[in-house]
This record gives sequence, structure tokens and C-alpha cells, in this order.
Amino acid sequence: MDFIDENANVGLFVLVVVIAVVFLALTVFYQESFNDINERYDIKVKELNKTFVELTTAKSKLFETKESLELKEKREDDLSSVYTKTKSERDILEQDKMSLAQQVDELQMQVSSLNSTVKQLNQVLDTKEEKIDELEATVDSLQDKVDCLKSGNANC
Repeated sequence: MDFIDENANVGLFVLVVVIAVVFLALTVFYQESFNDINERYDIKVKELNKTFVELTTAKSKLFETKESLELKEKREDDLSSVYTKTKSERDILEQDKMSLAQQVDELQMQVSSLNSTVKQLNQVLDTKEEKIDELEATVDSLQDKVDCLKSGNANC
């Protein structure tokens, strides 16, 4: 029985050694697998961080672009309202200009008409002054005759 006990002890010892070797092999295998998984995890974390930074940068640029677009839209609205206001003012000024040009034309025609009337009246005045001069000369000549006749002169 001693032989069986020794075989059992040797068998048990071999079993313990085999289990220890298997356990050691599994530990090394799992350690390598864990290191490999851990390295891949670190790489993925770095990629994720890089992607996060890129996403944050893109988000920041998008926000700036959005603000710029909103500012441009506001400026466009402002300029559009200024353009509309300026255009309506220009239209009003053009109408005023046309009206004033028409008034100038009418006033020039009135000036021309009044100038011709003044010329006619000056001609009439000149004619009347000549007539007055003739009549005054006639009055003076008749007055001289009257004075001569009053003085008793017969040669008048």
C-alpha cells in the first residue's frame, strides 16, 4: 500500500505541478492579453481625446461662423432698410426736382412774357413821351402866341 501511497503522492505532486504550470501559463496568457487590451484601450482613449478636441474646435468654429452669419444677416437687414429709405428719399427728391424744374420753366416763360410786356410798355411810354413833348412844344408855341397877342402885337 505504500506503493500506492507513493504513487498517489507522486501523482498528486505531478497534478499539483501540472496545475501550477497551467495556472502559471494562464496567468501569463491573461497578463499578456490584459496588457494588449490595456494598450488598445489607451490608444482608443487617445483617439477619443483627439476626436473630442477636434469636435470642440469644430464646434467653436461653427459657433463663430454662426455668429458671423447672424452679424452679416443683421448688417444686410440694416443695409436693406437704409437702401429702401434712401431710395424712397431719392424718388421724392427726383419728384421735387421735376416739380421745381417745371416751376422754373413756368417762371422763365412768365419772365419772357413780362419782358415783352415791359418792352411794349416802354415803346408805348416812349410814344406817349414824344406825344407829350410835341404837345408841350405846341402849348409853348401857343402860349407864346397868346402872350404876344396879349401884349398887343399884331405880328404874332
